[in-house]
Amino acid sequence: MIERIKRSAYREMLWKNGLGITFEIARDTKEPPAWRLSIATIAHDGPFSSFFGYDRTIVALDDGGVVLKVDSVLQELALLEPYSFRGESVVSATVSSPPVRDLNVMTLRTQLRHEVAKLVLQPNTSIPVATQERCFVYCPGGDTLVRNTTGMLPAGSEFGACEVFVIRIRPNAPLRS
Repeated sequence: MIERIKRSAYREMLWKNGLGITFEIARDTKEPPAWRLSIATIAHDGPFSSFFGYDRTIVALDDGGVVLKVDSVLQELALLEPYSFRGESVVSATVSSPPVRDLNVMTLRTQLRHEVAKLVLQPNTSIPVATQERCFVYCPGGDTLVRNTTGMLPAGSEFGACEVFVIRIRPNAPLRS
């Protein structure tokens, strides 16, 4: 089954630490969620929320200057390049330009793993989705496609020629029947 999540349906919410806003695209329905996909805005200097036990990947969607300090190591966020870190890492941001939006993917390490890859779509591009995999295709200027079943995700026919991010969420081990 293929679902289109419209940008207008993204749910606005406060960051866990209350210091910013995120737009939740989709998440696991369990509490705590085993996975989450969202868009946040880094508008000012300050700490990131801690998510103990999660693996995180963020992608700067806007050109600007954001430098992260992750466990005392400085890392400049490069435009449209995924950057991964552990949710329990001590992370703070320094912003040197206007606010920067970023794509966020989080998975609970004991259950899931994720991959985030940049892809240039052509109108005929379809993305294969494996068994037990949830696949999202996020278009930075628009909506998000998701497929929760094995098969092909015809992203190119949905978005046309553009740059997108393919997010794959998989169980750590095959599920038993």
